[in-house]
Amino acid sequence: MDGRRTWILKTGVCFGTFGAMGLLTGCANAPPRRLNASGQACFSLQRPRRLICSDAPAPSVEIERDIRRLGATSDALTVYVIRRRIGDTGDAVPMTINGNAGLIVPPFSMARLRLVPGSHRLWLNWHGEDSTLQLTGRAGDVQFVEMRRRSWTWSWHALYDWRMIESEDLARRLLDSRVIADMDLRRSPSS
Repeated sequence: MDGRRTWILKTGVCFGTFGAMGLLTGCANAPPRRLNASGQACFSLQRPRRLICSDAPAPSVEIERDIRRLGATSDALTVYVIRRRIGDTGDAVPMTINGNAGLIVPPFSMARLRLVPGSHRLWLNWHGEDSTLQLTGRAGDVQFVEMRRRSWTWSWHALYDWRMIESEDLARRLLDSRVIADMDLRRSPSS
């Protein structure tokens, strides 16, 4: 009888250990990819039920893994744009880089921009309010920028601006942010 209890106890411990490992592994994974029919990354708003999507096709799973490593590119200034604030579940906000390339940024998302070393301008206009951020960097530099809502959650018109963030502060924000774009802007549009 004593041997049977020991076997049951060992079996229970094994199943409990494997179950806990499965739960912890699930917590460490990236959020599920929600893509619309056009392959764009989307944020799902529960009430009212609707999808808020970016305008760029979502990068492949392999590129998304590379982006989540937050690495530098040796011959480019790498900028990670993050939009991830509790209560910021409004519309997709359009932004432009140097007045040329553009991207629509839904809530709880991130994008990687690879730029020519030097000075660059991020710009957004939302409900008639402009916000710009001037960036300067060298090849191999990595910078983190947050598009943040600066008005209260319950206000009628949301206002947005830019904020530089530290990489330590970034780790917790990236866990449930969707990767919406990987833009390589090192070549000029005419080339």
